Amino acid sequence: MSGTKVRALRHKHLLLAVCVLAAMPTVRLGDVQLLELFLLLHVSYLSICFILGGFRLYLQKATRALVAGHLVFAIAAVALAAASLRLNFYPPHDISFLKSPLLLSAARIAEVSLGAFYMVYLSASFQVDPDGRSYAMAVYFWSGVASAAYSLISYPVLFAAGINLGAYVPGFRARGFFNEGGPYGLYLVGVMLVGLLLHEDRTLSLKRIGCGSLVLAAAFLLSQSKAAFMGCLLLFALYLVLTGTIRRKLLLSAVAVLFVYVVVTQTPVVPQLVGYYDSYELLADFGASVDEGAYGGFGGRLGGAVLVPRMIEAHPWTGIGMGNYPLVRNDPRYLRGLPTNDTWDLPGVGLISYAAELGLPLFLAMMLLLFVPAWLTRKASALLFIAGLYQPMAHAFGVQLNFYYPWICSAFVLGALHRGASPIGSGTIGPAPLSATPGFPAVTPVGMRTLSEPEVALRPGSPPSAYAQRKRLCA
Repeated sequence: MSGTKVRALRHKHLLLAVCVLAAMPTVRLGDVQLLELFLLLHVSYLSICFILGGFRLYLQKATRALVAGHLVFAIAAVALAAASLRLNFYPPHDISFLKSPLLLSAARIAEVSLGAFYMVYLSASFQVDPDGRSYAMAVYFWSGVASAAYSLISYPVLFAAGINLGAYVPGFRARGFFNEGGPYGLYLVGVMLVGLLLHEDRTLSLKRIGCGSLVLAAAFLLSQSKAAFMGCLLLFALYLVLTGTIRRKLLLSAVAVLFVYVVVTQTPVVPQLVGYYDSYELLADFGASVDEGAYGGFGGRLGGAVLVPRMIEAHPWTGIGMGNYPLVRNDPRYLRGLPTNDTWDLPGVGLISYAAELGLPLFLAMMLLLFVPAWLTRKASALLFIAGLYQPMAHAFGVQLNFYYPWICSAFVLGALHRGASPIGSGTIGPAPLSATPGFPAVTPVGMRTLSEPEVALRPGSPPSAYAQRKRLCA
């Protein structure tokens, strides 16, 4: 077997592992996700390749700017985490040494940096290998369908026999292989978007995506995810505005009305939203004199809605340090008479919690970085642009930055901007050089581009590529 085929096979195994493990964040080794451990081992291998390659790596202009932005963000976040040591900490009892102030921040920053690195790494690989992107998206889509199918199969077993196969939390909320229903619902939204991208690329038939989407939609409703329902409606409404004829808009509007009707009548989402609002009003009006055990211990989304704005008010420029919310949330300056919480509590209010941890300036810089995929695809298809907005939407509705599936979806979006049809890179047509670093995708230096596969297929006398054959078959 040639060296090129060996590298392609290894790369396919990497994509398979990443896309399958993205559906299973609760599969852990101790406190570390199995996907995280796998990525750390692969980064170690790439670091050795980078050193042996003479510290040389070709990146396109937009990719270099994205890497520089995330590097500056990580350095600034570390500096602010060190500055947060001036604060008073009130950690829960019996936490491990690894969750002490500076170490906790360093771990969170490393996890976010790992996600950003793999977004860039995978997108650079997809830009020179459209078939690899199609393969990875297909694995990602069918892994999500398999997760949803497992949740559906587990439901009658739990309902009839009371046996929980691990796919549900109390209240019959489907969670798949996630810790709760909220992030799982948002994950399924991303899986649906990836399926639509596969259909737009003509690599997945409408019949297959229809069958898979029925399974995904059923698990989506069973997740009872309020954040996922609102995020899905937001992206759907934006897609409705950006694409289609009047007739198609009316058809999609009818589908949206049916979807809302099912959610309102068949799920407890609306009563739960009303309950959150009532609890917040009660807390705002009478929270200064509540008892220790009030509001079920006063934590989670309700606690975050009250405490995060107070933290922003107290530290608008430097924040409290990334990941430090559970360590400072019992500070009397923020509670102001509200009850303490001795458990490991997370705010659950989405991206706004990072404004408290990072400070407003670095938070705004982070927001700009999250919107880069959408910005780069603003002139592409409406669906690709919507997919570019998926990551900031997912984080805005509660997915933590150290969850990797939003980063993978952004890699699919950026990977669509392959040379020959992309605003990334321009100049004379020339052959792509071999990668300067073994293990890294061969990326053309700025100022040059290679012929994309569709262009190669149009050249007289050129053999039909797999990409061109697929286009003809699906036309």
